[in-house]
Amino acid sequence: GDLHGMQNVIRTCAPQPSRSPSKPDRYAAQAAGAASSTKNTATAPTDILLVIVPGYSLLSLGCIVEPLMAAQTLATVQPFALSLYDLGPGATSAVKEFRISAARALPELEARISARPTPGAIFFCCGFDVPHHARAPLRRVMRQARRAGIPIFGIGAATWALAETDLLPDRKGVVHWTSLSAFKERNPDADPLPKLYHTNPQVSTCAGELATLDMVIDFARQTFGKEVADLLCDRFLISRPRGPEADQPSHRASLLRYAPQIVQDTVGRMGRNIENPIGIKALAEAAGVSQRQLERLFGQYLNAPPRKFYCDLQLGLAWQLCEQTDLPVVEIALAAGFSSHAALSRKFKIRYSITPSEMRAGVRVLRRPTKQNIAVIGAVEGTA
Repeated sequence: GDLHGMQNVIRTCAPQPSRSPSKPDRYAAQAAGAASSTKNTATAPTDILLVIVPGYSLLSLGCIVEPLMAAQTLATVQPFALSLYDLGPGATSAVKEFRISAARALPELEARISARPTPGAIFFCCGFDVPHHARAPLRRVMRQARRAGIPIFGIGAATWALAETDLLPDRKGVVHWTSLSAFKERNPDADPLPKLYHTNPQVSTCAGELATLDMVIDFARQTFGKEVADLLCDRFLISRPRGPEADQPSHRASLLRYAPQIVQDTVGRMGRNIENPIGIKALAEAAGVSQRQLERLFGQYLNAPPRKFYCDLQLGLAWQLCEQTDLPVVEIALAAGFSSHAALSRKFKIRYSITPSEMRAGVRVLRRPTKQNIAVIGAVEGTA
């Protein structure tokens, strides 16, 4: 049925009068305190446009709408409006019978993009695919938004349209791991990233689904400040939001899909022995092949020699533990199979251009983590 309640999105996210002090709000008080503690509070955009494309993901839509609505009530900054449009008419979600009737139409969207003041951002919410009839208008609106200088945030299959319109910065964009191969074949000059999301001042892309929440939290941090982003994390029970460096959990499985069983079994052994690494010679003996043959197979199917692949798994685990836990770095080093804090920091610095301590301190990452991280373990553990 129709979701008439989405009319409240536009109504609620429009500039609101201040709340009565007679009705205390713990969240509002926390936000006020956080904002007052920041000397240079970010100015919110006057308008954020949200475009739903036929076949959009309901999960992605919620991950955009809920944090932005919450941010509007938490941030003591210039109010903003969240305006909803569709490329329909009557754009339906991937659940075909679910339709949002409150969204404004395409002509209104095109008029708003050209109007002043310029919107602060535009989100294109797609699912795993964009129906043929919606592709041309989607590309047209994307070009219009880029000409207007509006920061673009493409969710899900929006990356395909951005590639087709040559709008991907440096030809880099995030696509869902299930479509990595197809995207590369369709766009041979593009560099599809198996990350959760990729940020850029002009055009950012996201794999969609729950990764959308991580990207929107990052958007809130950039737009409203760290304190507000932290409050959103508290509100939505997020211990640690995943950064743009994080790999998609299941794309490693696709690397192993066509690898021979010897390679899959060896990777499984590596994954089960991160804390106490096994020597490459012993791994080859367990696989029943020579060390040279094992190295050849890894190079052919995983694009890395066994020793580097193993180290990537260790560093991937160390990255996740640094990002998602409060464990001391020395304990992370031991859990990831390194002999000391110094040994981990040295390898970490080589791989990511920062140390674990610098990463936790929020130093800008200059090099993304390797594609092969600890998530590959789960993909093969049951088959090893």
